[in-house]
Amino acid sequence: MTKKRSLLRNLRKLSLIYYHYRVHTISVPYLPIYVGIETSGLCNLRCVMCPHGQEQYRSHRRGHMSFDLFRRVIDEAKIFVDDADLFGGGEPLLNPQIFDMIAYAKGAGIRTRLHTNATLLDLEHSQALLKSGLDFLSFSFEGYSKEFYERTRIHAVYEETLENILRFLELKSSQGYSKPYTVLQVLEPASEEQTPEIRIGLDRLYDIFASCTGLDEFRVIPFHNYGGKVSSIVQNRSVRYAPCTFLWYALFVLWDGTIVPCCVDWWGDYALGNINDMTLKEAWNGTKLRHLRASLVAGHYNQIHLCKNCDRLWRPQRFGVPFRSMRVVKQWISQHLFGY
Repeated sequence: MTKKRSLLRNLRKLSLIYYHYRVHTISVPYLPIYVGIETSGLCNLRCVMCPHGQEQYRSHRRGHMSFDLFRRVIDEAKIFVDDADLFGGGEPLLNPQIFDMIAYAKGAGIRTRLHTNATLLDLEHSQALLKSGLDFLSFSFEGYSKEFYERTRIHAVYEETLENILRFLELKSSQGYSKPYTVLQVLEPASEEQTPEIRIGLDRLYDIFASCTGLDEFRVIPFHNYGGKVSSIVQNRSVRYAPCTFLWYALFVLWDGTIVPCCVDWWGDYALGNINDMTLKEAWNGTKLRHLRASLVAGHYNQIHLCKNCDRLWRPQRFGVPFRSMRVVKQWISQHLFGY
């Protein structure tokens, strides 16, 4: 397919999704273009801003996705999915088969993304990631200071994580790899934490990475509450409500095969089914997902346990679409049209 034909094809997909989101179609006439696959539900950290750091969620059964289950998802998804996140509620580098999973998805023609806390990113893992063909990699690192980082990301060591990230970026640059497109992502400090020391720390962190040629982007992103699991307070209720965009373009599969509609539904609160018993195609316009779309379109989010305290429904908008989702669309266009 020529680049021009690919451009037109991808723009048609986005236009179709945008149209059906804006007119609130309940049973959509296309299949999802994106799938999130939780390659591991386990995490080695207990971050204070994450459900893994909350005592009430630690007893929930979690594990790694098996390669056979992963292959089943990819074998179906490759027919209609363009992109896959190979992470979810856990740390993907904990799964010993993660590099085989990246290779299998790439072999199926699916662009792959990984998000990691970088604490396990030793030399061996760094080399394997660079050789894997991974398209996109992001690191979580609130390294404003050693004290702040280790207080928020429990069990992590500031110097070790920083060294891991810098080593990866140096290897990527010195060995001439253009992929993966690499992002350093930090959570914006809460308003009560935005002291002069924290602001200075953010500037210092930016300066550390500004000269790293292997880094493609530095992002500061707002905190979100994981569907209310971290905080019951929904922020920005003064912002106009908008139904969640995920329901019109994406599906997610947990480590045990549970299909869910949302990237933060790590415990299957709104399970659509299981990949062992149904297909992604069946889940996409199945009774439960159609009911969820209809409920959010009608503004009945309070009737959905997964959604009632989620701050993603109250985000600033542009052209009727939450601004955060517009950034995802921008990334998708860049990835498909310009190859990162």
